[in-house]
Amino acid sequence: MSTPSGEPGAAARPPWLIDRDLDAVALHLDPWILAAEPDHDARTTSIPLLGTPEWVAADEVTRNAAVALYVIACLAEREPVVITARLAVEIAADRTAYLVALRQASHAISEGMFPRRRLRHSP
Repeated sequence: MSTPSGEPGAAARPPWLIDRDLDAVALHLDPWILAAEPDHDARTTSIPLLGTPEWVAADEVTRNAAVALYVIACLAEREPVVITARLAVEIAADRTAYLVALRQASHAISEGMFPRRRLRHSP
């Protein structure tokens, strides 16, 4: 079988995956990853997955590194089903965070407008 470039014997690759594009993106995103984990190793990384509770609780540098890893992984992924699953998880996590933020804002506004009266207990 030949590749889209016509190289015989090499594994077939989707025509949309171009290594130089992945390399160009990685060049810009690698500093984010290395800022969070200077000795980054993909097999043993401690950078949390995007959208997880650990990611939400992480500092901005670590969250940026997780975003960078997510983008690079999506570019390197070749299976449309996996890409779709990752996107679905990201959308679900984003919606959940958005709804939680709205609820917290609503409670804060309500409390500001209608402070709860503390009941005084008589002795």
